[in-house]
Amino acid sequence: MPCLNTKHTAAKSITKGQHALEQSLKLIEFFNNRFIEGVGIRWGIRRKDTGKLIGTCGFNSWNQKMKNAGIGYELSSKHWGYGYATQALHKIIYSAFSDQLPFGELYRVQAETIPKPPQDASFSWN
Repeated sequence: MPCLNTKHTAAKSITKGQHALEQSLKLIEFFNNRFIEGVGIRWGIRRKDTGKLIGTCGFNSWNQKMKNAGIGYELSSKHWGYGYATQALHKIIYSAFSDQLPFGELYRVQAETIPKPPQDASFSWN
């Protein structure tokens, strides 16, 4: 399974077996803790036709005092160019500005991007 997170160190662990399972569980725990603390929220991106998980998206940081949030997504490269990330981001941005999320009012969203993977990343950049 491809790594679907923003951490470069985790991107190096695109492996099979127990190590990948442990990394996935740690990532899920990290996302859950961010939500519990009220500073982040993530969703899985799934294909409607197959239900297959192809990425994640969400607010990596949410500053309730400043009323701003950083948004990001990860998408398996096989699914680039089909509008999946665009569709997912539209939905979560709408939810945030419609006060449908538990973190309070929001004035600004900023994108958090990684323009290029690190040299030691174990995946190809298309």
